[in-house]
Amino acid sequence: MESEENPPPQRLWDILGLSVFDLVYLASIFVAMILLYYYGMSDTIYWYVLLMVLGIWLISKPSDWVADSVIHLGIYLGLSDYVLGVLSSLTAILGELTIVVFSVILAVGTASPEFLDFAVLTTLFSIIFNLLTLGVIIMVKGEREIGVPDPILARELEIIDMIYILSFLSAFVWIVNMEKEKIILPKPLAFLFIVIYVIYIRRIITVKKKEAKDDMIYKEAGIKIKPRKPEMSLSRAVLLLAFGGALTTIGADVMVGSVKFFLNNNASLFSSFGDPLLIVSMIVGGSSALYDMIISLRYTSEGRVLISIGGLIGSIPPLFMLLLGSFGVFFGLPIDGKAALLLISLSVSLLFLRHAITDDKKLDSYEGTILLMLQLVTLLIVIQGFQ
Repeated sequence: MESEENPPPQRLWDILGLSVFDLVYLASIFVAMILLYYYGMSDTIYWYVLLMVLGIWLISKPSDWVADSVIHLGIYLGLSDYVLGVLSSLTAILGELTIVVFSVILAVGTASPEFLDFAVLTTLFSIIFNLLTLGVIIMVKGEREIGVPDPILARELEIIDMIYILSFLSAFVWIVNMEKEKIILPKPLAFLFIVIYVIYIRRIITVKKKEAKDDMIYKEAGIKIKPRKPEMSLSRAVLLLAFGGALTTIGADVMVGSVKFFLNNNASLFSSFGDPLLIVSMIVGGSSALYDMIISLRYTSEGRVLISIGGLIGSIPPLFMLLLGSFGVFFGLPIDGKAALLLISLSVSLLFLRHAITDDKKLDSYEGTILLMLQLVTLLIVIQGFQ
């Protein structure tokens, strides 16, 4: 372990990094909730919409605090880059993970298996929205073409190949059993998802050790490993971990509780747009991906386009391989027509992205537009195709 002298003192407020937008966002929600409570409207759809909006922030910003604190704690404990890479990948999907956990608790506690479907659909929608953001960024910033370095190609193409093959095969299993409304993918298959992901993490850490000399390579891979020297004290890291983890957990609980209210009391409101479970899953999946979308757009506006692209591509393996794989090992992955549609869309989108990267090692605005259109077509079919 490198010498870790006392890090420069930082105020906790500076570590939290709350922006004016964060403060206005939270203040507006709390004021609105106080008014609803005062007027006796604390058990109405407006109240739960506000809870959902609050939950979006709680699973987003605090999960970033957890990521920072976990990496710093790993440095203090002298963990290797490989272990830090695995830990940071886990924190990158913390929002989605907590939503899945509370969905499972609700499904088991209320004997409502549709919440297992909700957990899977939400995760798939989160990936779809990340691809949508990726398409927007490439479309806007690709007028002069975005060069994709060989190190990124060496790390990401194989896992992209595996995900589009596995997503298609998973959907195809349902297609050949279409007479059944729903199938459960075998648990050993889900376990292989996790094995492939561990191999992938080991590979990218090995490549970075050989080729990376600075932070850029870590950010391009979407993995938050640096800095090697701590920027906050051990006590602050522990405090931030506990605080961020608690808020993220509360956020997931609030969002899943709101989903339960919407499906039990306002299903007819969503049925006018399509299948209520599918529509709510799409909203929550988009919400869980919102913070990554904002961060990626911020990096893009600062000219750090490759960081945005790498982060968005790098978010897909932990969501698909690790989160869905872990879910499948314990409960089996439920696949019906809705999930099969999202899996096929994911497969096609990743296949297109792979060819867009490898044909000339560049991404241009036309390719970004097509990637964006693929996601919009998927969302439109979701909204209109299951009424």
